[in-house]
Amino acid sequence: MITRKILEKNRILLVEDDEINQLIICELLEDKGMTVIVANNGQEALKILEEKEFDLIFMDIQMPIMDGYQATRELRKNSRFQDLPVIAMSGSSSEVDREMAILSGVNECIPKPIEPDQIFSILEKYFNSPVEQKHSTEKKEAEKIEKEKEKEFAKIDGINIQEGLARYSDDEKAYKRILLLFSESYGNSLDEMEAFLERGELQRAKHLAHTVKGSSGVIGAKRLYERMRNLEAAISEKNWKNQLTHAKEEMKKIISALSVLKSEENPKFGEEKDSQSVDVSKIFFILDEMRELMEDDNTKALGYIEILKNFCYPLKIQEDLILLEKTMQVYNFEKALKILSNIKNNLAMPC
Repeated sequence: MITRKILEKNRILLVEDDEINQLIICELLEDKGMTVIVANNGQEALKILEEKEFDLIFMDIQMPIMDGYQATRELRKNSRFQDLPVIAMSGSSSEVDREMAILSGVNECIPKPIEPDQIFSILEKYFNSPVEQKHSTEKKEAEKIEKEKEKEFAKIDGINIQEGLARYSDDEKAYKRILLLFSESYGNSLDEMEAFLERGELQRAKHLAHTVKGSSGVIGAKRLYERMRNLEAAISEKNWKNQLTHAKEEMKKIISALSVLKSEENPKFGEEKDSQSVDVSKIFFILDEMRELMEDDNTKALGYIEILKNFCYPLKIQEDLILLEKTMQVYNFEKALKILSNIKNNLAMPC
C-alpha cells in the first residue's frame, strides 16, 4: 500500500490555466502529502523546469501563450526530461487530439472533467504501488449523510449534485468552495465572450468557451456543459449567435441558483482590540515563510493562512489578509506576493 509518507517525497508539476481544475487537482494531490507546483501555461512550465526537479507532470492541452503539445515537445528536447512522466489532460474526446498528444511526447492522456480515480490510477501506475483509498467505514458513514447533503443542495438548478460531490469524495465543504468559485469566476464569462465575438476575436472566445465547458463538467452542470460544447463548435463555424443565447440562458439559471448557496463560515482574521495584541515579529516570520514557498510556486504556502487567523490585526490589515487568502486559493502567487509585501509594509508602520 502506498502511504502518505512515501508520496511526500514526490513533486508534481501541474500545468493548467483553469482555476477550478487547479484547485481540484492540487487538493487531491496535497491530500496524499505530495508537493504541487502550479504553472498557468506551457511557457511558465518550461521556465519552472529549468530550475526545479519533478517526478511527474500533469499537462493540460489547451492553454493560452503555449499549449500542452508545444510545451511537451520542447521539454522532450532536453535529455533531463526524456524519462519524466507527462500526463496530458484534455477536454476533447477526439481521437485525433489524443494521438497528437501522444506524438508530442506525453506518456498518456486522461479526459476531462478530471475524476479522482483517474488521478489515483496515475499515481499507482507511476509510483509503483496502490494509493490508499478511504476506509470502508468512512465510506459507510458518508453514505449515511448523503441524503442530508442532497437536501442542502436541492435548490441548485442545472447541477447534478451527486456527480459533483463524487469528485470530492463527498467533501461538502470543498464542493461548496468550488461552486462559489465557479460563480465568481464565470458568472459574467458569456458577456465577456460575446464582446470577443463581436470584435472578431474568435480564438479568445473559443478558448473561453472551452474553459467554461470544462469547469461546467467539473461541477456537474451537464446542460451547461452541452451548451458550451455546442457554442465552442459554433464559434469554429462562425455561426454562434443562437448557441450563445442558449448558453446564456442556462448560465443565468445556474448563477441564480448558486446565489442562494451560503458558504460555511470560515475562521476570520481577528480584529485588533489592543495595539499590543499584534505580535508583529511572529507574523513577519510566518509571512516570510509564505513568501519563500510562493516564490517557489509551492502550494503548501496556503497552509499558513489558517495560522495567521490566530492573531489580531487592525482593520486595514484584515482586509488585505482576506484578499491574500482569496488570491492564494486560486494559486495566483504573483499577485499574492505583492499583497503580502503590502501587508508587511502596513504592519511595519505605526497604527
